[in-house]
Amino acid sequence: MIERGYRNQFHYANEYGASVVSSKGSMGGEHGYFELAVLHGDHDGLCFSTPVTEGVIGWLSFDEVTPILDKIRYLGENPRCNHQAPTTSSIEDRDEDEDGE
Repeated sequence: MIERGYRNQFHYANEYGASVVSSKGSMGGEHGYFELAVLHGDHDGLCFSTPVTEGVIGWLSFDEVTPILDKIRYLGENPRCNHQAPTTSSIEDRDEDEDGE
């Protein structure tokens, strides 16, 4: 359950989707950022072997989420989708405290 945050899942015709979360426990959520994971298949399993990412992407601004969702929407078939435990990555290195404190 997400308490005082945002959580949404997107599902596409290519059997891929995305989980987008911003909450106290997500990467960057306490600072208003989002984390995104690629989903695959009927069971909504996280997929860790796509051209989009090999893990969960954290510290995303709202404007960075939409282009990634578009990439997921147009992913081709991936018979080797890996549903193993994630690694973490971010589009760019960011300080957890943007105020520099």
